[in-house]
Amino acid sequence: MATSAWWPWCCSSGCTWASCAAIYPIAVAITNDLMETHQITAASTALLLSYGIGSIIGPLVSSLFMDFLGPRGLFVSNALMLGGLILFMVAGPKRQHPTVEQQEQYYTVTPEAGLGVEELDPRNTEFESRDT
Repeated sequence: MATSAWWPWCCSSGCTWASCAAIYPIAVAITNDLMETHQITAASTALLLSYGIGSIIGPLVSSLFMDFLGPRGLFVSNALMLGGLILFMVAGPKRQHPTVEQQEQYYTVTPEAGLGVEELDPRNTEFESRDT
């Protein structure tokens, strides 16, 4: 490999790896946000199963591309798979984002300051008077 071609290859490999490494954690986060509490375990199981199947099929498909295209077949197969994922995300099933009122069951309102915080403030004159 020529010295001048080494840096673009290294940069493209890094960008490819960075984009692929984030797919599963983002999928888990989005799925957990959309599921009810009692559905999260089943959804995580389905995600792990699909990730495992993809881990088996992906290298097999990539090796076929590499047989036909040589070493660049790895990047071509990854680009095609990522392109398919992007198409699915853009043209796939549309979902309604829940409104704030629908999300109220998932959070609780807490006071701005916890109990006893004013006693810890060193500027509190009542705090000094109790010590003396």
